[in-house]
Amino acid sequence: MQIHPVRNQIPTDLAAQQAQKAQEAREAQRPLSEKPVEQAAKAAFYQAPDEYTPQAPAEASGRYWMDPSGEGPKVNFDQPEKAPASKDAKGKPVSVTTTDTDQVDREIERARKKVEDLQNQASQAQGPQRERLERQLKQAQSELERKDNDAYRRQHAKIS
Repeated sequence: MQIHPVRNQIPTDLAAQQAQKAQEAREAQRPLSEKPVEQAAKAAFYQAPDEYTPQAPAEASGRYWMDPSGEGPKVNFDQPEKAPASKDAKGKPVSVTTTDTDQVDREIERARKKVEDLQNQASQAQGPQRERLERQLKQAQSELERKDNDAYRRQHAKIS
């Protein structure tokens, strides 16, 4: 019987590749605190800190904001020349608004007149025309009930 000597069949570059893979696996298992940090990686992510450069104040933009300091909230304006001129005894700005309900009152008055007219027509009508007028009268009365109250007046008033 003849014995053949065992030859290394693995090429040298394959052995080097396997050794490199084994080294990478060992490096991956090491904790971060033990891993070396490359200087090139630090430089790629470095960014200079921001610097403050003072500038002259820009032209006023017309904005306003609440200032809660002092005795109560105060409205500050970015353009003081456009601030409201009227102030109360404590120096707080006062704004005056008006509520106009004339248009709503005219609308309610028209609805009342329509109900009255339909009542007069329904009392004089006969047969199917009377039934039709009574249905219209019920609709007009429900519309008048819906509109003839303070909530409707406030909701539909013009504010200036």
